[in-house]
Amino acid sequence: ATPSIPVLTVDWATRDFYEAVNEHWEAFRPEHINLISIGGGARDLQVRGGLTSDKHADTVQSSTDTSSVWVSADHRCIVWCKQLVLAVNRALADMVEKSSKQISSDRDFRERVLNYHLVHRSGGKKYKKGKLHTKPVKFNS
Repeated sequence: ATPSIPVLTVDWATRDFYEAVNEHWEAFRPEHINLISIGGGARDLQVRGGLTSDKHADTVQSSTDTSSVWVSADHRCIVWCKQLVLAVNRALADMVEKSSKQISSDRDFRERVLNYHLVHRSGGKKYKKGKLHTKPVKFNS
């Protein structure tokens, strides 16, 4: 719940800090980390949505764009919004490999799980490879 760019640059130290962070991510992108940037949404008056946009993030969205999150959370309550916390917890649980009982080292798999739980999940609570949505229902006319 932190902006990726400064809300207001009032001194050189703030500018230098954000530049150093961005330079670090450009030079060294660790394979064992998936970066997610989630903004508060329309009710977030402290950090507007554009400030949570991050070119280094695997997933960038607002809390209201997250599947299974029905409410807009402001900047302070985004970290304890139960709907968002549950979506992140489910993603973390699905990343655990059954054999090692550790989070998977496969970055693409982790990204698919995150996208399923945070972006595409329309039903069900567990990620199943190749099954993003339930089967379509056809109506006879």
